[in-house]
Amino acid sequence: MPREVLFRIFSFLDSKILLQIQFVCKYWYQATREENLWKDRLKETFHNWFEDFDFNYFDITLWRDIYWKTHQIYSNWHKTRQSSKILRSYERTIRQIQVTQKYLGYAHGAEIELRDQFSQDELFHIRPDFTDGVPYIKCFHIFDSKLVCSAGPGWTHINVYDLKDGRLVCGWPSVEPHPIEAIAFSDQFIVTGSRKCIVWDVNTRTPVQTFTEQQRGVVNSIQFDDNLLVCSHKGRKVRIWDIKSGKRIFTVQGHQHLIHCLQYDDNILATGSKDKTLRIWDKYKGFQCSAVLRGHTESVRTLNLQGWKIVSGSKDGDVRIWDVSGNPNLVSTLTSSLNDLPNTLQKSPSLDELFYDIKPTKSIPRPRSIGRLSGSDPIFSVASSSSRLYVGTKNLRVYDFNVENPSGTVWDKIKSFFE
Repeated sequence: MPREVLFRIFSFLDSKILLQIQFVCKYWYQATREENLWKDRLKETFHNWFEDFDFNYFDITLWRDIYWKTHQIYSNWHKTRQSSKILRSYERTIRQIQVTQKYLGYAHGAEIELRDQFSQDELFHIRPDFTDGVPYIKCFHIFDSKLVCSAGPGWTHINVYDLKDGRLVCGWPSVEPHPIEAIAFSDQFIVTGSRKCIVWDVNTRTPVQTFTEQQRGVVNSIQFDDNLLVCSHKGRKVRIWDIKSGKRIFTVQGHQHLIHCLQYDDNILATGSKDKTLRIWDKYKGFQCSAVLRGHTESVRTLNLQGWKIVSGSKDGDVRIWDVSGNPNLVSTLTSSLNDLPNTLQKSPSLDELFYDIKPTKSIPRPRSIGRLSGSDPIFSVASSSSRLYVGTKNLRVYDFNVENPSGTVWDKIKSFFE
């Protein structure tokens, strides 16, 4: 059979049938070993979500195996099939967590701890010089192999560290006398937020743009890309600026109380609020509100937008996971506790009990709840990679979704049947 015809047939098959078809005969088993089939299938199904996997870490190199590993982990997220453990416990709350392809960084007290993202081994600790004895890190951001954070007297300085060895590369005072509450970093710019948002040139360490207007409260969240700067103040609005022109182009509003957190990625802006909801805003519709996600019973303190999912953490102790692969779907609920959590999956609330509210747009499916683990401690920080979820209270807990199906590896059984 010509490859083009074979690939066309496979394009109509879902993953379950594609797996079952290998049992039909040896011809179909051999046909499904075609590497380009799996490479194309992976990109078609998971788009670019699989790109932050380190498959060498999983000891797999074939596109076929990469596809099934990605599919397995994606399925585990939806079924809350995971293993969990506490990496460390601290006296102070873990206020911020960030995960990159290489690093896991988190702030507790007056230091930032860095770990290898995959092995979870400790690398080093960063302790900025706080001359006035301030008790904790307000904000930091990792980009590539550098880390930037607020430091110095009253958090008014900017420090940049090299993550290869943890040394201080440079530091300078802000032109603003107020504490830096939020910070973001790229290869060209550093953006700081206090009473104003200031864009700094990374090389010259000088401000190139300042965003300000008559606003109440300090900046508490910042995200930016090559064109847009997205920031929220301690209020109910998100302001979106054109970085080059310095003009405000959108004001996003709809929350009924203070906005605590936001994440911006590609075409989605997600916000979490003291009104106990998350809102999803569509960039390509002028940042119109596409969905209001309800379920938390206290304020949403933290959220993380990564790939196909949003993870949100609340003062109510719940961590909720929402599928945004085609727009928001609530896929599972986890709850963190200072004590060890049970690993048994309990029945989750019905759809009616979640009190969600979706505006009628064609592309947004209705949320569905998958499962829940019980606990009660407030969540202050969350972050996720493709296969792991990190939750911060006074413990740093990691949930690993790279676990095998209890029934065994189906692919290995198929191989042993035909070979």
